[in-house]
Parts: sequence; structure tokens; C-alpha cells
Amino acid sequence: MSDPKDTAEPIEALLARRTDAFKRKLARQTPSDGEEVHVPVRGPIGLYIGGDPHLDNDGCDINSLLEDLDTVAETEGMYGISLGDMTDNWIGRLADLYASNEGTADDGWRLLELYGQRLKGKWLLWMLGNHDAWGRRGPIVDLIGKQSGVQRIRYEDAKLRLTGPGWSAPVRVHVRHSFPGRSVWNVTHGVQKAAQLGGWPADVLTAGHTHTHGYARIERPNGSLAHCVQVGSYKRADDYGVALNLPENRYGQAAVIIIDPDAPEDARITVHLNVKHAARMLRLLRAARG
Repeated sequence: MSDPKDTAEPIEALLARRTDAFKRKLARQTPSDGEEVHVPVRGPIGLYIGGDPHLDNDGCDINSLLEDLDTVAETEGMYGISLGDMTDNWIGRLADLYASNEGTADDGWRLLELYGQRLKGKWLLWMLGNHDAWGRRGPIVDLIGKQSGVQRIRYEDAKLRLTGPGWSAPVRVHVRHSFPGRSVWNVTHGVQKAAQLGGWPADVLTAGHTHTHGYARIERPNGSLAHCVQVGSYKRADDYGVALNLPENRYGQAAVIIIDPDAPEDARITVHLNVKHAARMLRLLRAARG
């Protein structure tokens, strides 16, 4: 019988293969100063930040969600970012929850495709949440998103360096499904913690996951401003939240970040927690520019 060592891959070839694998992995990492995203319109823009939809959950306010997406699609200069948990995607013992839910897993995949197509190519980013990646189903969400025209899909962290025609400086947007850190007194605690201690000098930091909403603008010791946006969820009726005595938020299922590249530093970025109102403000700003 031949010795297995005689047929093994030569160690030099193994090292070369592992070196190439590392280089490919490294190339997929976000650059230290973020991914450059060029927005092709002049003047003010709006970033719709959509909270957790849970599309196949009976508690999802699907009509409000679709109205908001249609507003984004129809508003010049407005683009979309999803914070994840797009479907329930229950797995394991949690899959039993589908028995008490009218929506099915198959409904979720179909609604996810609609969700992607609704913005007509204006999705800048989908951030996958924990529900999206359960059971190694992240690649399915990834595939549906790409087929729907989503420009980039990330699983854990996205650092976007936004630029546009005539902008004097980029706007840095740090997106996660969740930033670590919780406080019963401040729903934006995790986002603010990242703004002050995270290292990357983001102008806007935003997350979802907790189904609560809040906004804070802070000035860091170096004088830079950080807009910390915690976005809620379109899942309004939540049995799990009732069982844990968690508050059911009526508002904050989405936010819109308006960026006016010609405004003074302390007015360059404004945050709005009503999508239709934000669209009106954006149209006024763009019209005033001429």
C-alpha cells in the first residue's frame, strides 16, 4: 500500500494556495477609509434608512413600507439603505412560529424580491441582519438582492464614503445592523458609543435591530459632528415584544438623512424621521438650488 504522504499536495503548492486564499479574502475587506460611493446627481440628496421590515410577519405594516419605498423611488436625489432583518426566516425550533403566522417562508422570499425591485435600482446598500443570515441563508438574500438591482450587500459592517458632483468633501456613513452597547435610558447608546470610540470618523452612524428609534447629534472632542441614528422597525404588532413588556413604537420605522453639500458644516446633514416630510424638504432644497 502506498504511503499517503507520497500523494499529498507538495507543501510549496499548499502554501501558495493558502497565500492566494488570504489575498482574495483581504481584497474583499472594506478599505480603511471606506468604500467610495459616487452619487451621480448634483445638489442635495436624501438617504432613506429603512428599519427592519420582517416582510413575512403578520405584524409588518406592509402598506406604510410600500408607501415609503414609493416615495423614495419617485423623489429625485433620494436613495435607499436597508438595515436588515428583511424577513423572519425562522429556523430550528423557531420555525414553529410559522404555525401561528399567516405569512409563510415562501411569501417572504417573494416579498423580498418585490422589496428589492420597488426602488428601481436606487438601493445603495442592503445590510443583512441576524434573521437574514440564519441557517446560512444569507447567500439567498444576497442573490435576490443582486437580481433586484441592489448595488452592494454587506453581512456585518459597511463604511460608505459618499461623494457627488461638486462636493467639497465626502460624507462618511457607517452602517451596521446593530452597534454593541445598550442603555435603558438612551436608545442611541450603542450608536453614540461607536461615534465616540469607534475610530472611523463617520459623519453619520446608523443601525436597526432593537425595534426602537432615536436620534442624537454629538460634537466630538476634535470638533467634528456625528449624527447618530437608531432606526425602528416596520414590524409594529409584536407578540414577542408584548411578552417581554417592551414598548411598541408608533414612529421611527425609517429615517431620511438629507445631505446638502453646499451648506455650512452644522447644516450640511439633517435627519428626518418621516419619509414623506423628508421628501418635501429635499424637493424644496433642490428647487432652491436652481
